[in-house]
Amino acid sequence: MGKRRKQTPGQRMLFTGVTVVGSMLALVGALQLFGSIGAGAERLPEGAGSVVMTAEEGAEWVRSTRGVPLHGPRRAAVTVHVFSDIECPVCQRYAGIPEQAVDGLGGVANLAHRHFPLPGFGERAKRQHVAAYCVGETAGEEAYFVFLERMFDESRGGGRGPSRSLFAIADLAGADRPSLTACMEDPASVRQVESDVAAGRAIGVRGTPTTVIVNNRSGAMRGLGGLQDAAALSAAIEAIATE
Repeated sequence: MGKRRKQTPGQRMLFTGVTVVGSMLALVGALQLFGSIGAGAERLPEGAGSVVMTAEEGAEWVRSTRGVPLHGPRRAAVTVHVFSDIECPVCQRYAGIPEQAVDGLGGVANLAHRHFPLPGFGERAKRQHVAAYCVGETAGEEAYFVFLERMFDESRGGGRGPSRSLFAIADLAGADRPSLTACMEDPASVRQVESDVAAGRAIGVRGTPTTVIVNNRSGAMRGLGGLQDAAALSAAIEAIATE
């Protein structure tokens, strides 16, 4: 890959609404322009996480939706990537809003939930995201989104988790317990969750929820930090879809 051009401080502040066309390096340059995450977002400490990615690797990971559970048509023009933590109170308030925005746009966009458990909420949060990943792996996309919806609804937040077991909630989503257990015990499953965190960090995500909207055809991109309402999110998706 070629050498990235050095950006001025002013350029580094202009993430929102940046259109990126062409090479992966141009895309990475745009992703690094996140700046502040937004009021109300839960923050990730610097240096957190065991998997490390370069900016190029993070951008590649986020752009690829192969094997990622998607809400909405798989070949949609726009993908809305939501980096969230099930234990994050702001994320719990945000849950369902991206789906509402995507569903109201008639197939223009789809939605990917990206795992971003925060160290401040402990190993319980990470385990919940490993469970979510494994529900998707063992029971499919529909079960994955049902499990996430129930987890966001039932978690007491702040690292306390739901009042009943992950497996009881996974049962309601249609997961098979032996298959789910085997998946959750596989180090590769943990690494998948850690890779989402590493990719998010590499492109500038520093807290939850953070929404990254990507035009899958042109490379146009926008980052939104914190809680968004459905109307604002829909408008941002429609704007990116035309760029």
